[in-house]
Amino acid sequence: MGVARPSSGDLVWYLRNSNTAGSPSYTPFNYGYTADRAVAGDWNGDGVASIGVARPAGNDLDWYLRDDVSAGPPQIGVFNYGYVADIALVGDWNGDLLATVGVARPTGGNLVWYLRNANTAGTPSYTPFNYGYPGDVPVVGGWNGDGIATIGVARPNGGVYDWYLRNSNSAGPPQITVFSYGDPNIDTTTTGDWNGI
Repeated sequence: MGVARPSSGDLVWYLRNSNTAGSPSYTPFNYGYTADRAVAGDWNGDGVASIGVARPAGNDLDWYLRDDVSAGPPQIGVFNYGYVADIALVGDWNGDLLATVGVARPTGGNLVWYLRNANTAGTPSYTPFNYGYPGDVPVVGGWNGDGIATIGVARPNGGVYDWYLRNSNSAGPPQITVFSYGDPNIDTTTTGDWNGI
């Protein structure tokens, strides 16, 4: 687990190798700036998550990804993917053990998803599709354990989030029974495989 904490204009990363309270497992380090959007993923398929940021640059998002959990220059190469109003996402969309970029874009009355199977600039690897609405919180996870990250949204509904999850990266109805969990007035959504099943 970890956090990226704004501090004097920078993002300071505090990463821990245990899901318990305690000190960071690594000396805290700076990577990115306060306005950046922190992301983490296994960019090279070595089974270890590394850090990155999606940085607003004019109207675009520029991605700065590292293969280490330390300060330093980007190691993947800086590339543009998405626009400043997009919501930055990361997932293994095709099951190849590599985390790659994506964005969910509020467009009209929908969230439109643009997912890419490479950490480079270019066109989406899948035809963009609608799932969710502006105001929903996009979430990504391996909901069925097949090794592929798929989409979902947590939708504020009064004092709860209603979760709408799909087992495929496409438009359509939720494929997991909709459930309520968390309070949008105080909670931040997060997803993960907490028990390795």
